[in-house]
Amino acid sequence: AQARVLLMAALAADIPAAPRVLGGLLLDTLEALGAAPLDDGAAAVLSRLWERAHGAGEKLRAERIDDGPTPDTARMQLGPALDVVSASRGSPYPLMLVGPHWRLQVNPWRGTARLALNALYLATVEHADVAAECERIGCWLWRGRAEWRVSRLDVAADVVGLDVARFARLDECVTRAAGARVHVDGEEHTERSAKLASRHGHVETVTLGSAGSSVQVCIYDKAREMKASGKTWQAEHAKGRGWDGVEPLTRIEARFRRAAFDELDGARLRDVRAALAWSSVAPRLWAYATKKAVRYCT
Repeated sequence: AQARVLLMAALAADIPAAPRVLGGLLLDTLEALGAAPLDDGAAAVLSRLWERAHGAGEKLRAERIDDGPTPDTARMQLGPALDVVSASRGSPYPLMLVGPHWRLQVNPWRGTARLALNALYLATVEHADVAAECERIGCWLWRGRAEWRVSRLDVAADVVGLDVARFARLDECVTRAAGARVHVDGEEHTERSAKLASRHGHVETVTLGSAGSSVQVCIYDKAREMKASGKTWQAEHAKGRGWDGVEPLTRIEARFRRAAFDELDGARLRDVRAALAWSSVAPRLWAYATKKAVRYCT
């Protein structure tokens, strides 16, 4: 049933072998926002980190964070996981702290922060532990006076034996999102030129909706993307779920932003711990993406 919902009517009987979904739906991205007056201790640490990073004019690597006046509490509270600090005055979140599992962007003067968790962390760690890590970082920043509110969720499925070109037929696509693009051999095409280009070149990506859409669906050649980006862990993860490394591997990814949550279950999805209750959340997100946001009609 999941495969039927996933592949929709666009996949006709001319496909040589039936595509299969690798191991169900994945949470590929989670971003969350928070805002409150910073805890005094956190504010002091962040101010010092800002001064050092901004004064250096470059990223501070982990081995340099411990040098100089930066207090040990930065490493103790944010953990030995803290790898890089960088500063950019023109950003709404001028200070960025990077660890192996997350990227934390902070505005030390407004008390606002954005937390993004990386895909490897979400794919290999129990989601209850991910939620606990988010709470730990939030408690350090605001001493428990604020909660993270989810601003973006990406749900994805990897499909073996499916050609991305099947989705390049934009005239068969019904979508609520404005804008559709097809990348063929590195060149971008719209509906008028995509059909012809896809016949003579390799379709790499089909994107339905813009970066600002409440739901954006992106369908792309995952095997090619992993090779180009050097994401060896993703290839190993896919092989562990049944991919042989040779067959076509296509990722279908639905990217949800806050505006979409209102049509689903806004209060629940905006709460990090509730959103990470994946077994109940994922099917509803996927059904929304493939039935309401985007449909292919033949």
